[in-house]
Amino acid sequence: MLIFFFFQLLFVRLLCKLLFIQNNHLLALRNLRLYYTFSYFSFFFDCFLGFIMCLSRITKGIFCTLIFFARLDYSAYGRGLEMYDSSYASYVSFFHIERNQRHPVLNVFIDIIRQRLIDIRKLKLKLTMENINQTYENEKLSQLRRFRWALAYTLIHNEQLKRYRKHRLCSTKINQSKTLERIFDKIGLSQTLPRKF
Repeated sequence: MLIFFFFQLLFVRLLCKLLFIQNNHLLALRNLRLYYTFSYFSFFFDCFLGFIMCLSRITKGIFCTLIFFARLDYSAYGRGLEMYDSSYASYVSFFHIERNQRHPVLNVFIDIIRQRLIDIRKLKLKLTMENINQTYENEKLSQLRRFRWALAYTLIHNEQLKRYRKHRLCSTKINQSKTLERIFDKIGLSQTLPRKF
């Protein structure tokens, strides 16, 4: 069989070079009648050779299928039809699931994200308890600071309001009460109003 194949291959190549191809150009043919006659008669030989090659291919396929039948990673149907082989499809599907579920990089990534979420929840819970009081105090301080800034701005731009401030009024009352006390002492009367200083 191999002898026939090599003989035909050598014979066709030799005839093509000597009789059919014009000046080593592949598509330029000469002696077209002789080429058509040769093609007609070689068709029968090619059919016989093709039938023998088909039988040898079927034999090789059966032999390889028997050898590789127990292996799940090899499909007996070939490349285009391998997904119709249920055993091979199950095997490949198992690897897809294994890759998706047990991939080490994916697992580490998911663990890192999960640990960060747990840490954030713990931190939020801890900060919630601690910061309730601290947030309230900070809010009071920020309100006090805003009030003082607004007061300072108002007093800087309105000089006449300074005399109505609480500490100014108290110092005026203290001066007035000390003056009244001196006057009452000189007269010999004691002050009947209670002292508030």
